Amino acid sequence: MKKILILIMLWLICLPVFGASALENFDAFCDRARQLTNVTSTELIADTVVYRLCSDAIVYTSADIGGLETQYKINTVADQAFYSIADSIVSINRVTVLTADGETKSLRLWYPQYFDYWDMPTMAQGDEADVPIAYDFWADTLQVMPIPQRVDSIYLKAYVEHRTLSTDDDSDDIAIRPAFAKAALDLACSDICMKVGLFEKADKFLARYEIKKKALLERYFREMEIGPPVKQ
Repeated sequence: MKKILILIMLWLICLPVFGASALENFDAFCDRARQLTNVTSTELIADTVVYRLCSDAIVYTSADIGGLETQYKINTVADQAFYSIADSIVSINRVTVLTADGETKSLRLWYPQYFDYWDMPTMAQGDEADVPIAYDFWADTLQVMPIPQRVDSIYLKAYVEHRTLSTDDDSDDIAIRPAFAKAALDLACSDICMKVGLFEKADKFLARYEIKKKALLERYFREMEIGPPVKQ
């Protein structure tokens, strides 16, 4: 009886460590997906297929919800409103402009037509519109409003798509944040179950993914700001 209690205690101690590693290490992630689905037979589904489905789930989750954060810098150019940005960016969470005068200001996410609708100032109207105050993002292009007339630094805080993972890579670390990796794990489990014909179980895992997706988007996604900007 004493030996059983010791084994249970050791299992409980190791369990959270394994759970955490499955959100950070690709091999552990794939093993965890097999265990959660109870599809452990390599005859039923080969390891190579599980690896591909798990990698696809991580990449898809990063594009569908987010979770992999990065920062980009853009220098504005006089009379230029549109700037190409990395095609790996899937969403922009914050945009900050650092002016040549040393000021730091946040840019609001706006539909371009709002800028004209509320008759916002242009650069020609003086200091009130000395730097851009709003931005829009579409087709790997950032639009800033009003059109800059000097060189300032714009910093983008964005989510980008995760790279494809493979157990053959030197680095198989999962880079998305743990909350997003948990969602990716549910999606991977759904795909694995679908692959082997466990359709009811696949639907349950997909429903869990959708629940996590809704919660993560509500917490992290920045919606369009409607209304005239507040002067800073």
